[in-house]
Amino acid sequence: MKRKTPFTSLSSKQVLENKLDKQSNEEKVEGKQTIGNQITREQFISAVKELGSDKKQLDKETWRFNEFTRSNDSIWGRLISKMKLNQTEIVRHSLYNVWRRNRQKIENDMSETRLDAVGENGNLDKENEVELSLSNSENKSVASDASLPHRETRSTVQSQLNLPTIMEASFIMTPKEWKDIYDRSKRQMKSGWTDVIYQKVCSCNFHCILVFRKHRIVVESSRKKNSSFFSCIATCKNRSCERTFEIFIKDEPTGTQSIVVRIRFVGDKQHDKDGEAAARPLTGKLRIFIGKTANTIGPLKVFQLKVENADAEMLSVRNFTGCETMEVLKHAAADYRKHFRLDEDIFRECRATQHILEEVDVTSVKIKGYVQVMAEKPFRLHLTSEAQILRYISYCKNNAYSHIHIDATGSIVKSLPHQKIILFYAAVFKDGNDPTNIIPLGHAILADHTATSISYFLGTLRQHIVTLKDKVIRPSFFVTDFSPAIINAVLQTFNHEDIHGHLKRCWNVILRKYDAKEIRIRSFLRFCCSHVMNAFARSLSAANVGKEIRKKVMHVFALFINCGEFEMSFKFLKRVLHMFGNPQATDAENILQMFLEAPYDDGTTPEKIGSCDLELEEDSIDPLDAVDENTHSSKAIIHQSPFNIEAIRRFPQLSELLDYGKKFENVTNPLFCRRIILVFYQWFAYLPLWTSLLHEFEARYSNNRTPVDIGKYEEGRLTNAQIECYFGILKVSTFERKTNLRPAEVTVSLYRSIQAQLKADKFGVSQHAKNCRGKPKDMNVEEAWGNKRAQKKQRSTYFSRIDKYNKKRLASKPINPVGKTSLSDKPSYISTNLGEKTSCVLNDISNATLSRNLPDSPSSKFTDLFGGTDFLKNISPFSNARAVSVFNEPMSPPNIFSSIKLDSSSNVLSTPKQFSEDNMYGSVDENLLRFIKNPVQLYRTKSVCTRQDCPKRERIVTTTDIGLEYNLRATINHEVDHFTTTIIDSSDRLFIFNDLQGVTEVNHSPSHAETDVYVLKN
Repeated sequence: MKRKTPFTSLSSKQVLENKLDKQSNEEKVEGKQTIGNQITREQFISAVKELGSDKKQLDKETWRFNEFTRSNDSIWGRLISKMKLNQTEIVRHSLYNVWRRNRQKIENDMSETRLDAVGENGNLDKENEVELSLSNSENKSVASDASLPHRETRSTVQSQLNLPTIMEASFIMTPKEWKDIYDRSKRQMKSGWTDVIYQKVCSCNFHCILVFRKHRIVVESSRKKNSSFFSCIATCKNRSCERTFEIFIKDEPTGTQSIVVRIRFVGDKQHDKDGEAAARPLTGKLRIFIGKTANTIGPLKVFQLKVENADAEMLSVRNFTGCETMEVLKHAAADYRKHFRLDEDIFRECRATQHILEEVDVTSVKIKGYVQVMAEKPFRLHLTSEAQILRYISYCKNNAYSHIHIDATGSIVKSLPHQKIILFYAAVFKDGNDPTNIIPLGHAILADHTATSISYFLGTLRQHIVTLKDKVIRPSFFVTDFSPAIINAVLQTFNHEDIHGHLKRCWNVILRKYDAKEIRIRSFLRFCCSHVMNAFARSLSAANVGKEIRKKVMHVFALFINCGEFEMSFKFLKRVLHMFGNPQATDAENILQMFLEAPYDDGTTPEKIGSCDLELEEDSIDPLDAVDENTHSSKAIIHQSPFNIEAIRRFPQLSELLDYGKKFENVTNPLFCRRIILVFYQWFAYLPLWTSLLHEFEARYSNNRTPVDIGKYEEGRLTNAQIECYFGILKVSTFERKTNLRPAEVTVSLYRSIQAQLKADKFGVSQHAKNCRGKPKDMNVEEAWGNKRAQKKQRSTYFSRIDKYNKKRLASKPINPVGKTSLSDKPSYISTNLGEKTSCVLNDISNATLSRNLPDSPSSKFTDLFGGTDFLKNISPFSNARAVSVFNEPMSPPNIFSSIKLDSSSNVLSTPKQFSEDNMYGSVDENLLRFIKNPVQLYRTKSVCTRQDCPKRERIVTTTDIGLEYNLRATINHEVDHFTTTIIDSSDRLFIFNDLQGVTEVNHSPSHAETDVYVLKN
């Protein structure tokens, strides 16, 4: 039997409220039955019907008892008496609620049609009885009856024609999708629900850029039965589009059933393809996800991936949703990083990081944490740990000569407002050959780059060393670049001296004035050789020295850097003074050429250069004296340096060269330049800092030990490549190529990296395989200087063409083989470019030429003093200039036939054919035979044109006449013109065959063709 529809529809909240009312009624009226158990639905409707027109008073009369309502004459009293119930206030209240909440349904059931239908059904069993109690009934909303439409008039018909288009669509949402965007306990939508709804709307083939104006969720106890549970209004962001969307859910979702979401849109879409582009904002969980991806792989890669996966139809209507710009992606990545920050304020974040790292450090005993010093203005962070200090102490004890490399780099830490640029300082040491063996002693993030600020950082490291070992453990050398602030900070912190005292102490050490213990109480300063070369080049450039001569002077200075003997240094200076400071020197160019031909790493160089005796008598040279390290004058450093003082004492003419008031007349030396002498004089003051004089200083200069000689000429150079490599590892690996990081981010990343590095060093874990040596590098590679090359008219290709016949072409034989002649049998000519004009800086260095014949005697006292030609006799044996033959034998061009790929035919000649010497390509290999057709044969070939606008790209060409006359057929392309076949006869004439014009001769050279095929006639 068909179940009758219930006559009421309530929400779950109303049902719960009625259940609570039922429980309260049962407590008040104990032992009595409910209204639903006492009467049926038909009894209630029948009683109401008997009231007739008085039923309207049911809405006006209250259910509470008063003087009038207590009597049976009241409207509720009459209704209760008809149902034969006891008139109590509780019964009146229950009936009142039933009537007020279900009045429309009851009035519909009382109609004649409904009553007849009820009469036909006849017997009603207990299952069809609907309880009047709202707690036992299933409630559904009931739509109101639509009124009869008015008769259409001409005005209404015209207005209907002007109405916009109204259409509907729908999509399905799973319970999980609905749960992700709706909070049932709070009865409100979660953040990001608009993105989910928008994606669902787009799945229904809508291309509008939706902007959600407002949304509404029906109140739980609302009496609006015709309202939808959820509804929202959205419009298109495109100004030209007038479409409006109404998205709604009719009933509240319950259980695990899918939800039907309806879309009602009004208006036509108007999306101009040339209009302004627009997109929805990136918000919610999608913004976090995109920000995480952009932070991992970079904004540009994310942008390319999103454009690649974008819908072409969306882009065609200027809907760029999902293709965010680079600025949006960068901001999303920044918002993602904000989730991992301890605080927005940089200083509070640094203090929190400092406290956290101290709490997590459970292994340190005396030096806790990682951030040891922090200040806000000027901003500073000193970063080191107890494990790093202990590792440094172990390194110094296990190595006789320890090195600490100090340098700074930028672009890592972001700048702070109202402060100078922030640099990242590091002090590292290398104890092994693996990259993991470059271990940092400490780091500093400083906004103040003075010597005082850097001394504070180095003093912190020194204090920690004393804290752990109760004494200062100094390294043998501090290696740095040419930075005055770092130089003064190192000397003040570890040696308690300045650069004046340090140079004087180096002088006394070289003179063997200290024993081994006294030498070890101080550290020595060394410059990176690469930075020294750059600084020396800048000095020459500032002195306006020409580029050509500057290159040669730097070659001499590079040899000077390798010098490790004290007397040899003065002999080098003597040759420099003779070449560039002797105005009457006639052999200066020859001496310079010998310097240029000397290799950097020749083991015989010290002996060859050092064997030249000084012209001064040994008795006339006073023994060198020690200097007082604590006595300073007001003169400049270069004039106070004991090395320059000794140079002037040995070479008095140096004072005249430095005096610009003195003029030199009758200058015959084309290399004479007083500015070059001044540059060498300035650098000679710091001689032990950039040469190898202090290499193995304890074994060589201790007065209580037997001195030893330096092992190799070029041994002892120091470089800062270790710390430069360390900075590269940090920027690429640790910081992932990110710049302008917050100080707390840098601190945490450094701490994690150092902990992993110390752990790998502790257990011997290396990055590279053991005993893996790199390729040996040639130290004598000629560096390409010269002027900037002129740009080519056409840019070269990025990748060379792959040719599998390259080996065969290279294996082709020459036309006229010439007997090989040994290189030693041919005369050698040493080329020089000193004859070229160098610069206007030098006096009369324009058309000078070198002569291999040496003069018989020196020309002046300058020649006698600076060595004259004696130096040539000693330096000439290590001339390593390569012999160049004047008979340059021509190279045979490669066989072009090896690069042609054609199908072989049955008419290929079976045996090779002899060709005369007129063939410009000489011998022809076997690959040629398969391409030469029989000239008598008639055949047809298919030619494919490569031009896109050609009307007949594939054509059949009969080549009989061509083959008979020219004995050649080949299909190739030309760089200039368009044709299908080129013919080159024995006279090197180029012909073009076209199916429309026939055979015509062209003026182009055969060298213009991409593939030239040369075949001789029989």
